[in-house]
Amino acid sequence: MVINGLLDPPSLEALACNEATSLAIDMGVGKCVIASDCLEVIMNIQKQNLYAYAAILNEIKARTTLFQKVVFKHEGRDSNNEAHVLAKSVCNLAPGQYVWFFGCPEILHVPQNIVNN
Repeated sequence: MVINGLLDPPSLEALACNEATSLAIDMGVGKCVIASDCLEVIMNIQKQNLYAYAAILNEIKARTTLFQKVVFKHEGRDSNNEAHVLAKSVCNLAPGQYVWFFGCPEILHVPQNIVNN
């Protein structure tokens, strides 16, 4: 998702987690793990702390009730380099939502074994 003027990394990561829950719900997923390299956001989702992105955290918490099980998990940057590259790449795109289900976007190269897993 690209939003003009939203540059705060934790807010962007919280928004990405929120979009992940929305996509999983739309796809009928009952159980999922949502990983992020932003430990601050993962901790705040679990603790419900009040931050600049508290409204996003509240929406995430509300959506979690729609799952049989949802886990928010911290992963280091080395585990999700492709997501980091993708996030940096979309900074040049027009505002809006972008979802790729069946292949890589042309703006970056993700090894095919990652796309297919």
